Amino acid sequence: MAQYRLTANDIVVRASDNANIPNDPGNSDRIVYNAWVAAGNVPDPYVKPQEEIDSATRKSSFDADATRADLLARLRTATPAQINTYVDANVTDLASARALFKKILLVLAV
Repeated sequence: MAQYRLTANDIVVRASDNANIPNDPGNSDRIVYNAWVAAGNVPDPYVKPQEEIDSATRKSSFDADATRADLLARLRTATPAQINTYVDANVTDLASARALFKKILLVLAV
């Protein structure tokens, strides 16, 4: 755990006391933070609160609802060879693999 963590905006939080440090070059805490970063240190990244994650997940799930039944029906009737052919043709890089994995998880989530 670093001494500082980033937020969704330009405020930095000091871990020792949860003080909010504004992005003001004249602020004494910001001067100390900037020196800490200049020395090669890295703050902890911003982590979305769970309610933001849940909201995004609900939206993604809602967007996929229209095709969920169709995709599930296709998976139930596909042969292993058809599935292999589909994956070989549509998964060409990490981004497409992630997209397919998300689609599968949304179909399976009940």
